[in-house]
Amino acid sequence: MIPKPEWVAELRQRYGDQVRLSWNEAVGRWSFDILCVDGVHRPQFWQWQRNAAGTPLKPDPISGLLPFRDLDDASFREACRNLDKTYLAAPGAAQTAQRHAQMMLAHNRGLRDKVRAERQADGEYWVKDNWRRLTDAPFSAGGIALVSPIGGSKEN
Repeated sequence: MIPKPEWVAELRQRYGDQVRLSWNEAVGRWSFDILCVDGVHRPQFWQWQRNAAGTPLKPDPISGLLPFRDLDDASFREACRNLDKTYLAAPGAAQTAQRHAQMMLAHNRGLRDKVRAERQADGEYWVKDNWRRLTDAPFSAGGIALVSPIGGSKEN
């Protein structure tokens, strides 16, 4: 497959020779080849990351690839928006490495806080659902001896 000439022209206008678009026959995916610090173009495959509900998809256990995603005009614009936000050499996206690092840290903090909130909510529901079983069960931790401040001991 050959990318549309207008896609190639837009990438060249935005990023020069730093970003290329190609079809990778080996994996059957569109690939945005991004120039790295060592001077080598490394591929980032265009594929589905999340399902319609927004939950992350799991890679295929054999190939390790996420599900195929076709590239059309709308998804190409989405890919360019993503590159503008995350690619260090994107014009106007991040003027310095420090600013880029701050943007990525803020993004990762947001993801971390979201995951923590979801886990906390899941934990609260688990405790509510299992409260009766937790409170009615007899405590048996192997006979812990508590020492009273008076000097005696009490077996639990």
